[in-house]
Amino acid sequence: MKQRTTALINSISVNGEPLDLSGRTEIEIEFSAIDTGGGFHDPILDFSYLLENVDIEESSQQSYDISLKVHDPTDEENRVAINYRGKLTRKTDTGYEAMGRLKDDKISRDMVKFVMRSVR
Repeated sequence: MKQRTTALINSISVNGEPLDLSGRTEIEIEFSAIDTGGGFHDPILDFSYLLENVDIEESSQQSYDISLKVHDPTDEENRVAINYRGKLTRKTDTGYEAMGRLKDDKISRDMVKFVMRSVR
């Protein structure tokens, strides 16, 4: 089973420092798993987003601790937090691209509920 949705990022922090988001920032989310009828086996949550006009203090680190709070654009009450360790790739002077993947026990029930409610 594979489900795709687009959500909006409410807030983001990188290494514990909140970033000021300018405008509407979308995140593309894809959830895939084997549906066993009573649950999901081998779940994977992939996501990607583009941050424009943000100031990130770059360091020699290869990856960052990133926390996202996202919501469904059609249902403000459908919200979820995503925390992961990932890379931010500079695309322009003030723009970064990010992609992440969570597997198995890193995916919470709330994340699965969020995706399923979003695709309805």
